[in-house]
Parts: sequence; C-alpha cells; structure tokens
Amino acid sequence: MRSPSVVIWFLAEFYPDPELPANDSVLMYALSALSYLFYDYSSFVSVFLAVVRCACVARPLKFKTMFNKKRTFTTLSLLFLVAMTLNSLTLAIVRLGWTVNPWTNSTYRSIKFKENSQTLSKVNDILNRNIIAWLTYITVVTCVVILAAKLQAASRFRRSLASNGEPGKDKPRPHKSSKPSPPLESSAPSEKSSSIMSVKDVRVIQSCTWFGEGRTSLDDESKSRRPKPSTDEENTTRVDELIKCDKSMKIRQIALEHGTLKSTVYAIVHDSLGYRKVSARWVPKMLTEDHKLQRVGIPQRLLLRCQQDNGDEDATHVGVGLGEDFQAKNNLFDKLITCD
Repeated sequence: MRSPSVVIWFLAEFYPDPELPANDSVLMYALSALSYLFYDYSSFVSVFLAVVRCACVARPLKFKTMFNKKRTFTTLSLLFLVAMTLNSLTLAIVRLGWTVNPWTNSTYRSIKFKENSQTLSKVNDILNRNIIAWLTYITVVTCVVILAAKLQAASRFRRSLASNGEPGKDKPRPHKSSKPSPPLESSAPSEKSSSIMSVKDVRVIQSCTWFGEGRTSLDDESKSRRPKPSTDEENTTRVDELIKCDKSMKIRQIALEHGTLKSTVYAIVHDSLGYRKVSARWVPKMLTEDHKLQRVGIPQRLLLRCQQDNGDEDATHVGVGLGEDFQAKNNLFDKLITCD
C-alpha cells in the first residue's frame, strides 16, 4: 500500500465526514506527486554518491579535491530542480475544478483531467518510469563494477608487495629467538669493550680523565657565547645620523654604508632608535579641529606680519599656500634676491 493511500484510509477511518474544501482525489493526487518527486530525488542522490565513490577510488589523485562542500551542495540542489522539472508532467495533465454535491447543494474543489491528459501521461511514463529509471540503474551498476574491479586490483597489488617485498625498502627482519645469547668473551676481562659500554660507564671514565688532568668540579665550564650585535651608543648615533641625512635610505643601504650586518642595523633602527615605517595610506586624510585651527592661524599671522613690515599696499600681493609664502616680483633681480 502506498503512502497516499494510507493517508486517505486514515482520514476515512478516523474522520468519516470531514468538512474539507476539496475532494479526496485532490489530496490523493498531491500526495502522489510529492511521493514521486522525493522517490526520483532519492534515486538521483544514490547515483551521485555512486559516481563520487567510484571516481575517488578509480582516480583518487584527480578527484581528490573536486567534491568539496560547496560543489556537493550545488549538485544536490541542481538534482532536486531536475526532479521537480521531470515530475511537473504529472501536474500538467490535471487542473482544479468545481464540483456540486447534490445532497448538500455545496461546491468543492476536485480534479479534472485535461483533453491531452492521456498523451502527457504516456510521455511521463516513458520519460520518468522508463528512460530515467534505466539510466540511473545502469549508472549505479557501472560504478559498482568499476569500484569492485579497482578494489580487487588494489588487493592483488598489496598481496604481491607483501609476498615479494617492496623494492627500495629493507626486508623484514627475522624473528628473534627466545634463547639467551651466549656472553661475549674478551681477551682483557678487566677492560670493557666500547661496543657494550653503558652511558654510566662512559661518564665515569670521562670524570676520571678530567680529575686526572687537574679538574676539581663536575660542573660544565662556562663557554664563550655568541657575541651580541654591536648596538652600542656609537653605532646607534652613526646610524641615526645616516637616517637624518637621507630618510629614504633602506636597511640594506645603511648596512653597506655602516659596514655591519643587516640584522644589526635592523635592531638599531627599530629597537634602539624606535623608527617605524609609515605608509601614506595609513595617514588620515580628514583634518581634525586642531589642524583646521592651525591652518586658519598660519595665514592670519602671515598677513599680520606683512602688514607690520610692508604696510597695507603689499599685503594684497602675498599668496598663501600650504606652508609656503611668496611675494609677486616684477623683475628678475628681485626674484634672484628672494632665492638667495
């Protein structure tokens, strides 16, 4: 018994006279369409899983990163749309109409078949129940055959490696016997061989040798460590002067000029002097209130100075720019004097 029939039986058994706005056939047809839709979608998902497993086993290096989360979700969504499109034929052969109940003189919704319903039904059966079904079946069987063949070939390859030994690797060592090995004989019993000497014996021999040479302590002697970078005050002052002379110098150029390592110059510039690189895009372009007041104050002081020095006549010939002031000159001699 199909699921739509079970639902109709349940309604008829427990709700014999329901006041529904539609006939039982409408509910039956809607549930049948949904069942066919999800049945086809489950078949498509099974085919997709079979293809993914077959591809990952047959060509693991090629399809290793192909089936990620995003592509899998997109593929499943497209398969659902394909299933909806194919099952749209089941809804295209019918239409909703009105039917009058003569006993109650009421109208309710019912299903009415279209004129070409038989043709569309045959097309739906041929396409969805034959062609699509056989394609999914053949695809799954093909993937299973390929998967079984590849797994069988891999199993034979592993057995051949286990029987012959993998080239380029050492053969397995023979199993050690449980019998104790005979003790080693030595021509000088008082002296142990270096091959069977333990770590404790080596330390005792080293200590005896050190004390025989005149050492009085077992502690390690202090060793000369790696010299620290030459970041003294003299080098720091010299690097600071080079930077102030040419602020566009790089660490490599300073190291060549100073004759020291780049790491030493880097430590002096960043750690000792505290210089940092500042990009132009990091500087804010919006002026603050202090900047605006400073811009207004500079021209006012400049005009006041010109009025005090030259009077009101020359104040109109003064141009004010960003941190610059100049006076309009009428001859080349005055310009040369101004440049000097």
